[in-house]
Amino acid sequence: MKLELPRGMRDLESDELLGINYIKEKFFETTRLFNFKSIEPSPVEMLATLEAKAGPTT
Repeated sequence: MKLELPRGMRDLESDELLGINYIKEKFFETTRLFNFKSIEPSPVEMLATLEAKAGPTT
């Protein structure tokens, strides 16, 4: 069985990931200054949830 990433998702290359991580670090530094609490939602949603929002898949 060949495994594939779900449609709409992709792997991040090293240079792009460095930039994203820099932005995340600055964001979290700022949130700590204002005493915000973090949450991390799931990056993948259940199909039923997506279909309820966008309609059934084709």
